[in-house]
Amino acid sequence: MNVAKAVQYRYIADWLSEPNIQLHPESLDHIRTHISDLTVQMMKEIASTLKRNPSYTFNQNDFMHEVKFKHLTPSDQKYLLSTLQQIKLKN
Repeated sequence: MNVAKAVQYRYIADWLSEPNIQLHPESLDHIRTHISDLTVQMMKEIASTLKRNPSYTFNQNDFMHEVKFKHLTPSDQKYLLSTLQQIKLKN
């Protein structure tokens, strides 16, 4: 959530500095549904991976290379990776 908020604020800062940009944003309901769907998909994939290999850890180099987005800083990537590394399956 912290990383998402940081990225959101950076986008807002860009938008405020260039107010003449014509945006056609999607509805919040659509965006929320899409985020929810992606979250469920991601959690299922992580759970499946951990069921196959309970001691699995994300490879930092691969993660840093694959997870790149506008306004996502290297420190955001590291924070996100450390958070994902804490996910464990319940017994």
